[in-house]
Amino acid sequence: MRRLLRKATLPTLKNFYNLLDYDLVEVGEQLVPISKIIGLSDGRVDDYNNDWTPKDSKEYRWENIYEGYKNGSDIPSIPLIKAPDGYFFANGDGNHRISAVKVLRLSEVNANVSVMVPKEEQIEIQWEKYSQTKQSKLDLLSKKYQQIMIKIDDIDRNNPNYHQLKEEESKIVRQIYKIEEELEAEEKEFKHNLLEKYLNK
Repeated sequence: MRRLLRKATLPTLKNFYNLLDYDLVEVGEQLVPISKIIGLSDGRVDDYNNDWTPKDSKEYRWENIYEGYKNGSDIPSIPLIKAPDGYFFANGDGNHRISAVKVLRLSEVNANVSVMVPKEEQIEIQWEKYSQTKQSKLDLLSKKYQQIMIKIDDIDRNNPNYHQLKEEESKIVRQIYKIEEELEAEEKEFKHNLLEKYLNK
């Protein structure tokens, strides 16, 4: 594919927003319409022409990604930032992938999306307060686990208390996994509810 060198006019987030005024909150995997992706990373935008093709006509990595999308290969999700106006920009990485899907004129692509949220929303602080009880319990269990592991390391396997300590260790590990799974699910739901007005744009 022959690519002409043209001055890049593709935008970046900095063209529209003061990033210091926002927090990025990851919301996970979703399908994003290609038409909604309008910009690249600030440090990489000059590597591309205004028609989304790379300026380097011998960009082999880009060619591989392009052919991968064209042939339906399994390509990692693109990290994207969803801006307050509902449009998407590259989140540091993924510029080659964005360029390739733009050139191929695909309709949508898998993306790992982070949403821009005004700092005054204090999403992370609200979550920390909400999850404080379980986080404290998790911290206590982690300390207890460390203490038991020290005892296990210091005791002979033939000691009658060895198996009791191992059972207690397994019990604590199960409790830790259970709380971690609960926190992960609750965090997703909690943040989704707070971010609903941003997600629906």
